[in-house]
Amino acid sequence: MKCKVTLRRALADSKLLGRALPGDSWQAWRVLLIAAAGERLSDAEREIFHKLTGRSCEPGRMVHEFIAIVGRRGGKSRAIATWMCWLAALCDHRGILSAGERGVCLCISRDHVLPKLFLITAPVFSRTARCSSE
Repeated sequence: MKCKVTLRRALADSKLLGRALPGDSWQAWRVLLIAAAGERLSDAEREIFHKLTGRSCEPGRMVHEFIAIVGRRGGKSRAIATWMCWLAALCDHRGILSAGERGVCLCISRDHVLPKLFLITAPVFSRTARCSSE
């Protein structure tokens, strides 16, 4: 898989995912997702990453699994919906998929919240991205 746009850039661009996790209150989630995407962190971001994970540095490559213990109203659904939109729309999966095979972004949740949020977020993101490329 090759990313067409880095997650950092997508989160900074209001025409892509810049409005998905805005402001200081979402900074921790942005840092975690950027690190999980395998991107380098700044020194300030690395401090946040260390505080949240206990790890001294980011993985340096995309993770295969992301596990977080987050309480109620901690932003899990919105952050993961944003991550899924980035993976589905801004990463090229042609090296993994066979000719004619269609990729599927599976969303499994204990309840209806995350799938519903993804279904709301994805079309809005898709329209925004399409408009910005015209």
